[in-house]
This record gives sequence, C-alpha cells and structure tokens, in this order.
Amino acid sequence: MYLNGARPSHASWQGKIVSRSERKGYLSLDDIGYGEATGFKGVNCRHDWYSYYKGSARTYTQEQLNAWKNEKVTYNGQKISKYEATQIQRKMERRIRADKKELAGLQGILKSNTKDNKLIESTKTEFSRRSLIYKTH
Repeated sequence: MYLNGARPSHASWQGKIVSRSERKGYLSLDDIGYGEATGFKGVNCRHDWYSYYKGSARTYTQEQLNAWKNEKVTYNGQKISKYEATQIQRKMERRIRADKKELAGLQGILKSNTKDNKLIESTKTEFSRRSLIYKTH
C-alpha cells in the first residue's frame, strides 16, 4: 500500500505487507493504526487494501517507494513535500468554502424584506469587501 503525498506518520508502513489475521512476520492492524482516525483508512487516508500472496510480485518496488517518499514540489519558491502541498491546498479550499458561506449570508440579508437602510448599506459594503477577499483566495 502506498500513495504519493501521504502523511508522514504513514511512511513507515507504506508498501509493506499487512496481515489482517495477525500472521507473524507481517505488520498488524495495530501497527498501521487501523480503526483510528489518523491511521489506515482513517480521516483523509487514501491508502487501500491489495491482495498479496506469498511469493507474488510486490505492487511497488522499494526504489519507487523511496522516490515517492522523497518527492518534492515547488510552492512560492520553496521545495516542500507533496504531503505539505496537499495540506496547503486543503487549507485554501476550507478558506474558500468559508468565504462562500459568508457571502451567502450577506446575500441573504440583501435579499430579505428588511427596510433598515443602514443595515442594507453596511451589508452592501461588507459584501463588496468580502467578494474581493474571496476572489483573492
């Protein structure tokens, strides 16, 4: 099991064989944190099971695993790991979703039947300001 850009805590068991029946000589479900939020198949984990029969070819070579583990991307002129890049991407996505919710709330005020001119004007101003922020994100 391996996914490019995986979280650092998963690196020690990526590409390894796991025995779901606790066979000796293989990793156990406890070793990979199965059933835990931060373990295998937990929150935002994209690893998956693949069948393995003793003596069959491995899915990935050790060279492939090492290359993926050390792979870097450039962001804002800095070399960072793929995992760090995915975390930055997720942060941006969360920020954009929050911006959209904020704009929807302000738009709700503007579409309401309120007669409060002061509220309408301040909401229009805030909507314009938040729209610019949204566009930069």
